[in-house]
Amino acid sequence: MLNMKSLKDEIRAAGLYERCELRSWTKFAFLLSIAGSLLFAHTVLPLWGSVLLVPLTACFFATAAMIGHEGSHRALSSSPFRNQLIYHLSFPILSGVSAKYWHWKHDNQHHTNPNVEDLDPDILLWPMASTAKEYRRSTRPRQWFQRNLQGIMFWPLCFLLVWSMRGSTVAFLYRYARTRGVDRGWWADVGSLFLHVCFWLVIPTLVFGPWALALYFGIWTMVGIALSMVFAPAHIGMPVVTDPNDMWRLQFETTRNLKLPKWLSFFFIGLDYQIEHHIFTKLPHQNLSKAAAITKDWARRNNIPYHEIGYVAGLRDARQFMANAWRFEPAPAQ
Repeated sequence: MLNMKSLKDEIRAAGLYERCELRSWTKFAFLLSIAGSLLFAHTVLPLWGSVLLVPLTACFFATAAMIGHEGSHRALSSSPFRNQLIYHLSFPILSGVSAKYWHWKHDNQHHTNPNVEDLDPDILLWPMASTAKEYRRSTRPRQWFQRNLQGIMFWPLCFLLVWSMRGSTVAFLYRYARTRGVDRGWWADVGSLFLHVCFWLVIPTLVFGPWALALYFGIWTMVGIALSMVFAPAHIGMPVVTDPNDMWRLQFETTRNLKLPKWLSFFFIGLDYQIEHHIFTKLPHQNLSKAAAITKDWARRNNIPYHEIGYVAGLRDARQFMANAWRFEPAPAQ
C-alpha cells in the first residue's frame, strides 16, 4: 500500500484543510443570481434569443450544482448541517438528483473504485462498453452499436446524462425504501425533489404555459453535456483496471488533471484538479491548485505517475478512447 503520510503531512502543514466556507457560499449565491437573471431574460427575449441563451444558462446551473458536490464530500464546512444544506439545495432541489443516490454512486462507488471494471458506475455507460468483457456481455444490437457508433455517439449521448441520473434517482429511492425502509434522510430527499418539481415545473407551467416545460428540458439537457465535459476527460482515456490492491496508487493511475485557463477553471469548482480531489476529498476547491503543486512534486520524488492533459486534448482523447474501448481487456492494477 502506497504510504501517503508524508504527502498528507505536507498538505496539512500548508494549511490547505482550512475551509473556505464563506467564499463558497458567496460563489453559490453569485452563480444562482446570474442563473436567475438568465431565467428572467428567457421570459422577455424572443424565441430565437431564448434558444441561444440556453447553453449559457445551463453552464451557470451546472456550476452551482457542483458547489453541492463539495458539500457531499463535507469539504465546504466544518458543520455537518451546512454541508447537508448546500448539498440538498444543489442536488435534489436545484438539479432534481437524489442526494442519497449521488452519495452512493459518486462518493462511495466512484471514489473508492475509479475506472475499476464492474465497480465504478461512471464507466458503466449503457449502451456503450468500456471494456472487451462488457462488450462480450452485450446483446448483438449493442455490440453492433459499440463497434460502429460508440465513438461518434459518445458526446451526443452525454446530453442525456441528467435525465439518466434522474431515472436512476427514482429507481434508487424505490430500492432503498424496499430494502432499508424510509428514514429521515429518505424523506429529506423526497421532500427536496418535490420542491424541485414545484419550483421548476408546476409553478412555471401555471404562469408561462407549456413553453416553461420546453425551457426546462433544454436547460437540463445542456447541463448534461456541461457536466460530462467536466467529469469525463479526467477519467475516460485513462486505464480501466481490475482487481486493485492499493487504493491510493489506483487514484494516481486512473485519474488525470486538466490544464485550464483560469477563467475556465472558475466553472470547474476544483474538478480540473481531479487527482487532488480524489486523494483529499475534504479539501475545499479553492485550495486544490496549491495542493496540486505539492502533490506533483511529491509524486516526482516518489516515482508515482502524475497525469495531466490539456482540456481540448482531454475531450478528444475521451472520444477516441470510447471509440475503441470495446476492443480492450481491463489492465491489472499495479
